[in-house]
Amino acid sequence: MEHSLFNNRNMDTATLNKYKVSFLTKRLNSRLVKDMSSLNDLFGQFVTDFRDKIEAITLRNGVLKVMGGVVEKEIVISPTLLTAEITLEFTKFYEDPEYDSSTMPSFSIPTNDFKSILESWIEYL
Repeated sequence: MEHSLFNNRNMDTATLNKYKVSFLTKRLNSRLVKDMSSLNDLFGQFVTDFRDKIEAITLRNGVLKVMGGVVEKEIVISPTLLTAEITLEFTKFYEDPEYDSSTMPSFSIPTNDFKSILESWIEYL
């Protein structure tokens, strides 16, 4: 498996560094696969689940709807069944699509930081 790291000067490097985010391309068998690693494996997997650029943009647009006050909350279930509950202040990640919002999330991040990381991910894709 080969790795190649990616960084672009248009990315919000302060936010990426804060969460130890790295974008890389792995060679698995004969295929190149884009991946994101971060200080939290579940968060990295959730973002990586949106490898298709159109799906990643759709996810980012959901975040923007919440941030713009169009909707109060957005619930997103990834292809690997991880769940994000996006609100104006925080995005919370759960390992189970049938989570209870009173349960402690596996990971939480300010929604503005999540948006910034998503925008960098989209640029990487």
